Amino acid sequence: MLRATRAAGDRASGWFSGRLTGSVLVGAVLCSACTHNHDPAPNPGPTTPTTPTTRHTPTPAPAPDRAIRFDAVLAYPAGDASADILVADFNKDGAVDTATPNYNSNNLVVLLGDGSGGFGAPTTYPAGSNPNGIVAVDLTGDGNLDLATANLGSDNVTVLIGDGTGAFGQAATYGAGDGCARIVAVDLTGDGLLDLVTPDLNGDTVTVLPGDGKGGFGQRIQFPSGDGALRIAVVDLSGDGKLDVLTANYNSDDVTVLIGNGQGGFSPPASYPADDTAAGAAVVDLNGDGKLDVATSNYDADTVAVLFGDGTGKFGAPAIYRAGDAPSDIIAVDFNGDGATDLATINFDSDDVTILAGDGKGGFAEPVSLPAGDGPPALVAIDVNGDGKPDLLTANSLADSVGVLMNQS
Repeated sequence: MLRATRAAGDRASGWFSGRLTGSVLVGAVLCSACTHNHDPAPNPGPTTPTTPTTRHTPTPAPAPDRAIRFDAVLAYPAGDASADILVADFNKDGAVDTATPNYNSNNLVVLLGDGSGGFGAPTTYPAGSNPNGIVAVDLTGDGNLDLATANLGSDNVTVLIGDGTGAFGQAATYGAGDGCARIVAVDLTGDGLLDLVTPDLNGDTVTVLPGDGKGGFGQRIQFPSGDGALRIAVVDLSGDGKLDVLTANYNSDDVTVLIGNGQGGFSPPASYPADDTAAGAAVVDLNGDGKLDVATSNYDADTVAVLFGDGTGKFGAPAIYRAGDAPSDIIAVDFNGDGATDLATINFDSDDVTILAGDGKGGFAEPVSLPAGDGPPALVAIDVNGDGKPDLLTANSLADSVGVLMNQS
C-alpha cells in the first residue's frame, strides 16, 4: 500500500499522490467487531441505502437580498505547506489565535491574534511526518488548550500540552491509522474523557485513541470506513442522542455513516453517493426541517454535493452545485445574517473561496468567488475583529501563509 506523499508546489499533481485513483489535496462510534490491536477489523463493506441515489442539478436560488461581501485577503506568515487551520484563544486574552500544521516542515505554528484581525509572528513546535490535520482542546482538564496533529506521513498523532499563555510543552507521539488525514477530539465512550479520532486515507478506517484525561492515550482502536477516508464529522445523525460518525471518502466518491449505540458500538458502515473525489464535508441542517444534512466539496469534479438527511442517519440523492477549481474543504456558516446557512469552499487550484448563498430551504444561489492565497487547502470562519460578523481564515500551502478575509456583509 502506498503512502501519501506531497508533490510540493506542483499543481498538476495536486496536494499529494498515493493510493488514490487520482491526486488530491490532503485536507467522530465503536462497533462490536472492532479490534484493539494494530490490525483493523474486517470491513463488511457499505450497506445499500434505501434512499434514492440519482444525482441532480437544481435551478440556482435567487441571490440574497443582503449581499455577501469580504475585504481583500491579508496574509500572515505561517509554516512550510500549511495543510489545515484552526482558531482558538490559546493565551486567554479574549482574542482569536490560529494554528496550522505544516506538511513539508513536519511542524506546526501558532500565531497569536491582536483582537482586531491581525496576527503576530509564528511560533514553531515539532510534529510528526507530514502533519495534515490539527485540533485544539483541553486534554488534561486543567483549563488550558492543548494541540494535537494527525501526521499523514508517519501514521501517528502528536500531542502538545498547553500552559495557558500560548506556549506548548514537549511533544508526545501515539500510533494512529494508515495515512491519518484529519483529527477531532470527542468523548466516544461516555466516560467523560476526550478521545482522539482520525479518518485514515490509506487504511480506509476510522482510528480512535482512547484518552486517559491526563493528556495521554491508549492503544488504537479501528473501525471500517469508506475508500480513502479524508474528512470526518462526529455528530448525532439519527436523533437518538448518541454520537455517530461520518467520513467523506476521496476514492469512492461518497460519504460513509456509522450509527453509534452510545455504548461503544456501531452499526456496519452505510455509504451514500456524493460526487467525484469527495474531499471535504460539512454537517448541518440546510433546509430547516430539523434534520442534519451533509455538503461535500468534490476535488476533481469542482462541485459541491448536498445530501439531505432523513433524521435517521440516511441521506438522499446528491444535489450538485458548481464550486471553484479543486475544492478541498467546505464550511457552513450564515455569512450575511439573514438566518439562512451559506456554504463556502476553499479551492486549491483557483486560489479562491467560493460562496454559495443559501435560501434557508436547501437551495443555493450561483457561486461567488473571493480571491484567497496561493494553494489553499483549508478554511475556517470566526469573528476575528469583534464586529459580530464571521470572517474567513485560510491556510495557504503554496504561499506558506494564513489568509484573513474580513466580512463586510
